[in-house]
Amino acid sequence: MNNNADKIMAVKLKLDTNVKFEIGERVKITYDGDIMETYPVQIKVIRYEAI
Repeated sequence: MNNNADKIMAVKLKLDTNVKFEIGERVKITYDGDIMETYPVQIKVIRYEAI
């Protein structure tokens, strides 16, 4: 993968609808390790949390 991707689309199949993030809030994302070489690049999210 190109290490300077300017955009990443994070896909989560089952979102917790009780979790709300605000624009500009920092979020830690854990993904399955696979990166789709599309534009924007896509990753499958395993877990996410506010930091």
